[in-house]
Amino acid sequence: KERIQTPYYYEHDDRGGQESSNVIQSKPKERPDDSVGSLAETALIHPSAEIANNHQQQNNAPSEIMENIKASSDDYLPYNSTLPEQIVPLQTKLEVVLSWWFSPEQFYVRLRIDEERYQDLMKQLQKHYRNKSNQQLHHQKLIQNQQLDPRTSKLPTGSLVVVRHPKHNAYYRARVLKYNESNQRYKVEVVDGGNKLIVSPNDLWMVERRFGRLAPLAISCALPAVRLQCEVKELQNRIDNYLSNDQLIEAVFLELREAKYHCKLESQGNDVKMQLISNGLLAQVFVDVDLYRLKGQTLKVQLIELNSLTNFRVKLFGHDGIFNCRQDGCDIQADMSNIVAELQSKYIDEYCTAQVIDVTNEEKLVLSLLVPSLTNQAHPTITPMPILLNKFNVYVTHVESSNCLHVQNVLWNDRVTKLIDDLYEYYECQQSSVPLAELTMGEVCASRSQHDGNWYRAKIVSLQDIEKIEVLLVDYGSREYVKHSDLKRLAPQFLEYSAFAHRVYLPMAAITGVDEERIKLEITQLTEGFELTLKVMEYRNEIWIVDITSNDYSIVSVLKDKQLVADLEHESIFNQRQTATPVPGAVVRPSVEDHEGNTQKNRARICHVDNPCQLFIQLESDMRDLNQLQETLQIISSSLPPLRDFSADRYCIAQYSVDDLWYRALIIDSHDDLIIQFVDYGHTDIVTSNKKSSLRDINDDLMRWKVYAKQCALLVQPMSLDSMVETGRKKNTSWKEVATTILRSLEEVEVQFLAEAQGVHYISVRSGEKDIAEMLVEKKLAVRMYYVPSGQLCFTSHIDSISEFYLQLERDIYPLDTMSNYLADVSKFPDVEQPQIGMICIAEYEEDGLWYRAKLLSIPRPGEYEVFFLDYGNTSTVRKLKALDSSIAELARLCTKCCLRLPENVRRWSSEAEEKFLELTAMGQTVFTVQLYSPGPNAATVELFLEGRNIVEQLVTLCEKGNLNSVSGTDSMNSSFYLLCEENRLDDSYQLDDQAHISHVISPAEFYIQITNCFDALRNMEELLAAKAGQCEVVTGEEIHNGLFCLAQLATSGKYCRGLVLSEVNGGLSKYHQVLLVDYGNRATATELRRMPEGIEEISRLAKKCCLEHYLPTDEEALGAKRWARIRSRFIEMADSGKQVFSFQIVRNDCDPMIVRLFNSSGVNVEDLIKEGESTEMDASVANVSSEDTSLKRHKPKQAFFRTNSDLDFLEH
Repeated sequence: KERIQTPYYYEHDDRGGQESSNVIQSKPKERPDDSVGSLAETALIHPSAEIANNHQQQNNAPSEIMENIKASSDDYLPYNSTLPEQIVPLQTKLEVVLSWWFSPEQFYVRLRIDEERYQDLMKQLQKHYRNKSNQQLHHQKLIQNQQLDPRTSKLPTGSLVVVRHPKHNAYYRARVLKYNESNQRYKVEVVDGGNKLIVSPNDLWMVERRFGRLAPLAISCALPAVRLQCEVKELQNRIDNYLSNDQLIEAVFLELREAKYHCKLESQGNDVKMQLISNGLLAQVFVDVDLYRLKGQTLKVQLIELNSLTNFRVKLFGHDGIFNCRQDGCDIQADMSNIVAELQSKYIDEYCTAQVIDVTNEEKLVLSLLVPSLTNQAHPTITPMPILLNKFNVYVTHVESSNCLHVQNVLWNDRVTKLIDDLYEYYECQQSSVPLAELTMGEVCASRSQHDGNWYRAKIVSLQDIEKIEVLLVDYGSREYVKHSDLKRLAPQFLEYSAFAHRVYLPMAAITGVDEERIKLEITQLTEGFELTLKVMEYRNEIWIVDITSNDYSIVSVLKDKQLVADLEHESIFNQRQTATPVPGAVVRPSVEDHEGNTQKNRARICHVDNPCQLFIQLESDMRDLNQLQETLQIISSSLPPLRDFSADRYCIAQYSVDDLWYRALIIDSHDDLIIQFVDYGHTDIVTSNKKSSLRDINDDLMRWKVYAKQCALLVQPMSLDSMVETGRKKNTSWKEVATTILRSLEEVEVQFLAEAQGVHYISVRSGEKDIAEMLVEKKLAVRMYYVPSGQLCFTSHIDSISEFYLQLERDIYPLDTMSNYLADVSKFPDVEQPQIGMICIAEYEEDGLWYRAKLLSIPRPGEYEVFFLDYGNTSTVRKLKALDSSIAELARLCTKCCLRLPENVRRWSSEAEEKFLELTAMGQTVFTVQLYSPGPNAATVELFLEGRNIVEQLVTLCEKGNLNSVSGTDSMNSSFYLLCEENRLDDSYQLDDQAHISHVISPAEFYIQITNCFDALRNMEELLAAKAGQCEVVTGEEIHNGLFCLAQLATSGKYCRGLVLSEVNGGLSKYHQVLLVDYGNRATATELRRMPEGIEEISRLAKKCCLEHYLPTDEEALGAKRWARIRSRFIEMADSGKQVFSFQIVRNDCDPMIVRLFNSSGVNVEDLIKEGESTEMDASVANVSSEDTSLKRHKPKQAFFRTNSDLDFLEH
């Protein structure tokens, strides 16, 4: 958008017709035409003599321009000439004029001090060029001087020219941006205005040398940290309402970034950026703050603008950004207008305390302002500084315990130094006149340290001895004992700062027998005085669990290498802290975060959907890396060698048939036509046999990038057809189509990883305020499934049977106590006047007289109510009900209905097993570790571990084994088949002489074995399935879901195998399913799925997933892709496609995969053979690194942590 559509110099162009009487005249009128302006005049009107001097240097005495006015007309600059460097003063407020506006990211201004210079320059350009001959003469001169080929000559990009405006015929200095061959037009940029023009070659002239002495006058600018909220043209049409050269415009140039000056613009004293943001035309972009990281923090905020309680803006103490906010609705209790008026009168431009409750999809903070008119909650005297990002640099200021530290953000270092200096100067000079601090617990005061004599802000934490008062230094985290005489009242100016120290926890605990003081000393030596990197792992209830590293070495890892600490679960830290630091007399309102376990929420996008039980997501935090990977692929893929190995599970680089772009891919089926899956996006494609040559081999560098598409499933399953009929829906209603349409319509979503079972990640997906699973349930298309997160400590709250009991997680102890305390005072809850079946209320349990959340099941007779206690799982008849606020009633239940997984060779649980189960649970006193086997609509199927062993081991011995005659006699199956399935179940009974083959290898951390004497069973299984398959019903698309156990007809051979459905594969017009063959361990593509024959499902799986003892699934990342590839190749070679026989021992069978040791025919451990094979491939110069070299590598200045022995294992990298 050009600011001056008709220029000042139109009258100087003889092609413009007669001079217009309305043309604005340049100033000063009395100045002779041969003067461009003197530096003396410039200095008078410029606010800074220094800036005037800078202009003198960059403009090189512009008066000299006219001294040579009569110079030879042939004295022209070559096209490749450059203008003097533009000098722009930074961090100084200057008057400017807007010369051209395209968008907030691209506009141009000129300093107002340069306007007369600009006008005089333009006059001389018009005078000199208005009678000049066509540019072609000058072009010919260029050709002659530079001896160019006239047939191909065109001005190169960057050429300095004088251009004639195609509309009003004025002349400007310009730079050539590019040339369009098709229409023979140049695109140029006017260097003194910034605008772009499209002109013909006849509109270009060479620049006379005197016009090249003045630096460009247009300054390329951008407003920092904003993005458009409207169309570019809309803001172009409205920008005159905010910026007008008839009014005062001032700019502060902040920094030069990517050839643009980021600046702050003010018009008539108003910040233009903030005006555009307020009117919804721009949005603030926060590059140095993660809004979702602020959630849950209690911070000091400055109220900047208040339109209403749903629309106000604040500034965080410690950050310059201004944030759009709304008040959390549950705290609003008074008349809106009165509250708004009071806040406007008392708090505008003042600081107050606020808690960040949530962040909306529009990046608006949901705050709870802790002010008297909005809440009765007391606000803290001093709040901590905000933690703005998940990763930042810190100093460790105090080590409190073996896993608790206090840190300061390096960002606040200058502020901390100034605060300490100001405290010392104030209290040392005036301490005699400053009264002593009041001796009150929690009082924040000034304390003189006994150690260094400095003054610090401190909080009183103990008053047991008047001459030995314990205080906490809020900016450092350490504690000291001081006398009362060394405590002074804190002056108001020192309360303006928030507390600079953050208390954080490392996820580790001391190993039994290790002294805590030793660990504290080790941590101090590793951290004292060093700038370290902190990464937030989890935050809840003001507890920060973090990892602290230096040069990628973690404190936790270093101490684990020294065998001082072990990993500690996050929940243990939360529970210990909540138990150890109760708030006396406080009644806490139950929160959503507590009831949902505070599972981390991630911004993500859904990149591919097959169905609600198989969708792929990409995390927003990964998008920058993914885009970089894709850019790299497009550049290098065509130069990679062609793929030679087309076997299944092979990675490659492939072009997607839809857009012809290159992607990383995995071959998932390798019959005549290949089926490939693009691993970073989830979608599939068919590569026909004649296009296999287009695939490219993948190199190690490309394999180092992680897989960015995560395969997930919603915790719902389709409603049964009978239920659909009962609810009035047609049988042919496809929940899959409706759900898939909803999911595919979403762009950015919020996901939570809730659980994992058998390789499937179960998630919740929210878009705005809507939970997608809940939406499907409300539409009567699906039912929710029960689940528990694996690896959690738990105990039973109620037992009906082994197949129906309720678990409570140990992590939910705090929310259970919070709920109990909240419901203790029943006087605040009204009576239920009209009880309705299904309503959620609170009921008094007559055995203990306490109140609990309950669901009303029935009303046997007036005054008696049968209820189900939501958080415990039992039912009871009660006589008293109270109404409950819907926000509390809708909180997630704190118990989960479960059933214990029935082993494959056990037909049913016996009464003896039921009694043993009750004995093991000990009325809820026993703490188990739970492993989710599969979620379900009626109950979650789980396995429970006690002291590392599956409790099923103690139950199966009490149960009747499966019925051997469950399969009809028509099946040609000999008795040995059943005997094998019965007796060869993998358990601890196996000794060293047990033999096995490796049926499928993924890595040493994941492979499948088959017992040697199971081969007859495998053959008989194939025969049985072939005979039974024709009698089995085909499973339709409506009923297919991930985890379905069925008969799968393989695309490669056509035979039937038992398989678990993993995913759906779209192959052209056909649809296939990828299945896990449970009797072999490998994955395959199935063309048809059939129901499992009766009795076959109960037969044990003939392949068992295993892991070698000293390998982990994470070793690929830890050891590096190259080394891991060598180890994997060596192991595959040893397996010899299942031909090699191994002896094995089971190390642990209470985990998945089972941990084993393998031995070859000579009795040598396979792990030793792998290491030997690897060492022979290592470069000798690397393998023989001398101890002196190692010492040099390890004994650097103390800038990082150094791991112990394990470092030597990785020297080859």
